[in-house]
Amino acid sequence: MFFTILFIITCILIIILAYHYFFNYDTPIIHFNNKEQFARNLIQKIPILENNSATIVNQNNMDDNKKIHGGYLSKYKYRYPLFFGNYPLLMDAYPTFITKFKTFISKYNNNNNHNNTNELIFNTKFFTDFSEDYEDICLDFLNENDNNENKPVLLIFPGITGSSESYYVQSLIQTVKHKFKIVVYNRPGCHSKTNLKLKKSKFFLNAHKKTIERIIQIVSEIYFNSKILLTGYSAGGVNIAKQLGSKKVKKNRQVIGAFTVSQPFDVNECMNALRKNKLYNRILSNFIMEVFENNIEVMSNLHPTKDVKKIMKECNNLDTIDEYITKTMHDMKDVSIEYYAKRSTYFKHLQRISGEKLLTRVKTFTKDGFENYYKELNSLSTSNNNLNNLNKTAIMVEKRREEEQEEWHCPLFILIAHDDQIISFDANQLSKIVNADGAKYLFIIETKKGAHCTFLEQYSSLLPFLPNINISYQDKVISQALDAIVETYEQFEKNK
Repeated sequence: MFFTILFIITCILIIILAYHYFFNYDTPIIHFNNKEQFARNLIQKIPILENNSATIVNQNNMDDNKKIHGGYLSKYKYRYPLFFGNYPLLMDAYPTFITKFKTFISKYNNNNNHNNTNELIFNTKFFTDFSEDYEDICLDFLNENDNNENKPVLLIFPGITGSSESYYVQSLIQTVKHKFKIVVYNRPGCHSKTNLKLKKSKFFLNAHKKTIERIIQIVSEIYFNSKILLTGYSAGGVNIAKQLGSKKVKKNRQVIGAFTVSQPFDVNECMNALRKNKLYNRILSNFIMEVFENNIEVMSNLHPTKDVKKIMKECNNLDTIDEYITKTMHDMKDVSIEYYAKRSTYFKHLQRISGEKLLTRVKTFTKDGFENYYKELNSLSTSNNNLNNLNKTAIMVEKRREEEQEEWHCPLFILIAHDDQIISFDANQLSKIVNADGAKYLFIIETKKGAHCTFLEQYSSLLPFLPNINISYQDKVISQALDAIVETYEQFEKNK
């Protein structure tokens, strides 16, 4: 009887393993403009994104309406954990659990004088010259004294409550630390050792684009002979895309490429999604409230005549945080327009990043969805009816100028997953931007699984249930993409 049961269990396990090996994996789809020689050359230098350029993915009959049309199948099989991979919440929560476990082990080793050879030792610096009113900029430096001028700098922007201690940041650094000088931007109040207590009463967890501009300037001045690569997660991805795609910030020519993971596009749409997903809303709210709870003095300055602890208890979701904290701290009337719209990456930003040639288009000032929409010139007439349809707003025709030919462009890779519970995107518009005439600097990697800034892989084919906590799919693709950008930089300069 015992051997019979053992035989049945063994057969079930073999069937599960066989099913997982042959069927339960994801084939990432790469979207880039295959008509552009530069884009093809760059993709060919990234082994994990190796594709069959003769085969375009036909997604018209797929049920998921978020699928980006076109694209090329990657030969790499992204094998997400057998159990975790099907539940985004578990995928997102697992790294947090592992981080806390590693922190406990690290403290235990320190208390017992055990040396941890994998521990990352940063040099933390505060830069106080940015603003008298807003919180100082906190940067962590790794390999700061590396005098190799040929080694590029990797500047990392974590998520909205992230720092150099965040799991995904640590995981990436362990993967690439031998190839780059590392700098990490610590969000205000989000670093347990050096940046926990805030000194000023105003700060943005999701930084303004001028803050990002200043951070890049600081790094470029310290490493004035080195090229800079940017990597951003979630809100950090928005920070990068806004910096690269906005006309209102100065472009730094030491920046030669960027990679973003799980970046939101329209943050107001993300907020709508989080209002429906109450569990994720509560989890993200708890992370944000930890910052305020550790800085009760700041809250007391905002509400000097009120019971601060009572207010803190009422902040149990993102809307109440905005109502009681964000609006008061920054004198805002409507956070949707004054905050979230200004922290969004709209299609006009991606169009500028992509380097597309068809930049002659009609610009309307209708703030539908808080964006000044750009429409192709030949799709509109100047009849009175059309003017009325545009709410009689002013229309101007933007013509391609000679100086626009000299705009600074660098490759941007965006990694997104369909089971991401936080971000949303317009697949059709993304497809049009990537494949527009002359668009050669924008690359989108699309997966079914991966959750939000996680993209865990299975430990091995024999242990498909166990996530690999040493290196993730996003670590692999970021590392190889950044290597390719550095390698093709000289060619990029010629084609710019």
